[in-house]
Amino acid sequence: MSEPSEHGAVSRLAAMLEGRTLRLCLALAILSGIGIGLTFAWRKWGEPVVHGPRYAITADDIEATPLPDWIRGDMAGEVLRSGSLEGASLLDPQLTIKVADAFRLHPWVREVQRVTKQYPAKVQVAVEYRRPAALVEVSVGDARGVLPVDGDAVLLPRDDFVDDAGQLLPRALAYPVIVAGDSIPQGQAGSPWGDRRVYEAARIAAAFGDDWATCGLFKILLPSPSHEESPEQAEYMLLARNGSRILWGRSAGKSEEEQAAAREKVERLVKLASDNGALQAGAAPVEIDLRDPADVRLGPATAQRP
Repeated sequence: MSEPSEHGAVSRLAAMLEGRTLRLCLALAILSGIGIGLTFAWRKWGEPVVHGPRYAITADDIEATPLPDWIRGDMAGEVLRSGSLEGASLLDPQLTIKVADAFRLHPWVREVQRVTKQYPAKVQVAVEYRRPAALVEVSVGDARGVLPVDGDAVLLPRDDFVDDAGQLLPRALAYPVIVAGDSIPQGQAGSPWGDRRVYEAARIAAAFGDDWATCGLFKILLPSPSHEESPEQAEYMLLARNGSRILWGRSAGKSEEEQAAAREKVERLVKLASDNGALQAGAAPVEIDLRDPADVRLGPATAQRP
């Protein structure tokens, strides 16, 4: 009697499992059908809406850190074009990353600090812009011109410094002029100049800031190319508009200690220029030696360059 009973139990269990399997298969088929239907519906109606003009990002949808007065272009528009973001969707979950990458490529952007999406349809971008420090005067054959750089000798867009006729804007004339001779930049705007001497001269210009014009200074002369192999011996000279010469010495450098020493030199020169007017237009040219912090010397201009 036990064998038929066991056989019946096994049959009932098999029937139950068969029923559950059938229901499971039906459920999976229904879910698969729903998935296919949703995918079809998304491709036909949803995707065109998300990537359509209603959600396409425009320059007006980007709120970046306000531009300083030395940048004249349309930053948001330029970023959209150069970053191939025209037509990108505001609903794209990767949009903030794409916008950050596009801003990093702009030559005026020093650092992208933060990118966020705000309701209903705005992208806010916090950036640090590059600050112009000097114009680098270059000579190619008989041609001579100037190119702007920041305090790290990164080449800046020249269009922001000239008018429609290609002439330097009045505000551009206030920047230090680094006399670079035949040294030319090694890349496009946004990339370093590529010459250590130009970099160090740019550090000197950055140390002055607005005090450059206060002192009546004009140009920064580079050491000879022979100092490329021994930069510790390279010394820089500054020229004032009245013909005076300032023996600056070594570059301003980038460390906090070097920057502090450079600022001390600037402060001494500002005080000296203010006290006796030696660098004012019309004053007799003098030579000021700032190389020894403990012994600043002022004397008549000499014909020999150190």
